[in-house]
Amino acid sequence: MDLRRALITFLALLFVSTTIYFVWNYFETPTIIIGERSETTGKINNIKVGLYGSGYIQRADYFYIVDDSVYFDQILVGPDYGKQHTGNRIVLEYDVNNPEIHKIIKFIPDFKETVIMKGITPKKVGYCELILTNDILSIKDYGIKGRIEYDYLGYFYVVSDTIYTSPIKCTPKSGFESKTFVFVEDSIGLSMVDIDTKRVFR
Repeated sequence: MDLRRALITFLALLFVSTTIYFVWNYFETPTIIIGERSETTGKINNIKVGLYGSGYIQRADYFYIVDDSVYFDQILVGPDYGKQHTGNRIVLEYDVNNPEIHKIIKFIPDFKETVIMKGITPKKVGYCELILTNDILSIKDYGIKGRIEYDYLGYFYVVSDTIYTSPIKCTPKSGFESKTFVFVEDSIGLSMVDIDTKRVFR
């Protein structure tokens, strides 16, 4: 009977300690890298913030590049790491033989949240949205019932009134190419024009 009680106590303590561990780490399971390791730098491409107890928690979507291949993932980031923003760098360690296996070592706060431009252009069905945040550009083409028909992610830089982009990913892949936009100001306000498609984003 004492052995049974000791076993139940042990299992209860194990359950409680495991629960505390997962809550403390925002329900992220630890990554164990067994093979040869290497380090690289990635970037946060999107942040969503939600309430968590008396504080907040952030879901960071990020990407990193190894041998010309781009990998995407997301992680829950607690307030201990400070407020994260789109464009901030992360340092991560990955398995050389399987780069998808990785763990984040630290966050580098390069940016504060600065939305340089956000514009929408209507279509017959749906709309297309373009957002420039820090040095990350996002284009999403929404169709019937909000379905994403085109999803483009890239870096951008501005020279005078022209925006140049360098792609990171695109769905469908046929759209994986550099893009150029120009800022145009008229009586309505500031807008962006896609040089190739002539779409106007306001």
